[in-house]
Amino acid sequence: MKLGVYGALVLVLSGACGGSQVDLLDPRDASLPVETRQWLAATEDGVVAARARRDGAAAELDRLDGWAERMEEEVSMGGPDDALEVLVETRLDLADAELELAELDVEFAEAKRDLAHAERAVHHDLAVYELEPLRRRVELRREAVSEARGEVVGLRSALRDATTEFWAAYASHAEGGGDTRAFWIGDAEPIAIDPNAGQDPEPEADEGADEDDDEDEEDEEDDESDLDDEE
Repeated sequence: MKLGVYGALVLVLSGACGGSQVDLLDPRDASLPVETRQWLAATEDGVVAARARRDGAAAELDRLDGWAERMEEEVSMGGPDDALEVLVETRLDLADAELELAELDVEFAEAKRDLAHAERAVHHDLAVYELEPLRRRVELRREAVSEARGEVVGLRSALRDATTEFWAAYASHAEGGGDTRAFWIGDAEPIAIDPNAGQDPEPEADEGADEDDDEDEEDEEDDESDLDDEE
């Protein structure tokens, strides 16, 4: 086995760790061929993207947990309550399944990365790995992701059905005169509306104008008095 121009030889025996431990190569290592560096960088990017999706799924589940708690504590509409409960539970189940899928996808991406690094190391005589266990691990992760994705697809269909059933119950409740404000504002107090809002205020009486009117009336009386005197 040769050391070559790529640096020190890393010898990894599969007996101690079942062939699962891989010392990752550096995609920035200029001594590696360009194609190898590009392939390694792509697998690293895959891991970064999978972890970002997992973090996003975890944040979404936290958000929905808070939403579900508010629905339970603040919303009560009578008739549609059962349908709303099913809707909330289905959304939570879907978010939980999506997080599980994202976590499995991280493991899948890491397994593919490890295999790619091991294969390139063996190809360039940089290390010795038993590749078959690594390939089996990739396939097992692929199967787990596929199964989890099927569960997510089923729950998305269930969520569509639950959403349709809830809005049907909501419409029936509203058409029957039921109060639906709790669904929109929870236990908050409704905003009071001033019936006179938006109307122009009545003009205030002009005291000066009243005085002028009085003076005009007095002048008219004087004129009439003058006419009587002339007659």
